[in-house]
Amino acid sequence: MSSLTQRYTTVAIVLHWVIAVLILGLLATGWYSEILPKGDARTNLVMLHKSVGLLVFGFIMIRIFWRLSHQPPALPASVPAWQQTSAGLLHFALYALMFIQPVSGYLSSLLGAKPVTFFGILIPQWLEKNDAIRPFFHDTHKVAGIVFTVLVVIHIAAAIKHQLAKDGIAQRMLLGAH
Repeated sequence: MSSLTQRYTTVAIVLHWVIAVLILGLLATGWYSEILPKGDARTNLVMLHKSVGLLVFGFIMIRIFWRLSHQPPALPASVPAWQQTSAGLLHFALYALMFIQPVSGYLSSLLGAKPVTFFGILIPQWLEKNDAIRPFFHDTHKVAGIVFTVLVVIHIAAAIKHQLAKDGIAQRMLLGAH
């Protein structure tokens, strides 16, 4: 990696990896819960999914505030303009989905009068059941989950491409990389 290549801050790197691992877990539990038959195992998995989703939402809010107050390093000038534009659009979409996913899932649960707990602590039900509006949030959560999964795969593929190319771009987000 060139000494001219800037790195993300340690806070941004730690938040990225914590959120990334948790989001991969959320995508896995979300998809797996869809194929589980109704019963205790599915209910417990969905409750865990909701709790981790709320936790991730908190981390995402911190990450967004950090990003707004700390300029990310620019891509090297050697990166073609189309790749810089693509990377910017991908990151924007990932941030948007990191907001849309937990909000739509939370509202879908509330409007379905399904309890939302945070690791066993009941979150107050501040909305009444509404079968007219709930499908919008339920469908949004589902469709956004599909789009999110595709974009995460693209993001991982791009990171692997940069790691294999040894162009210094992937190393900017690795702890301990110099």
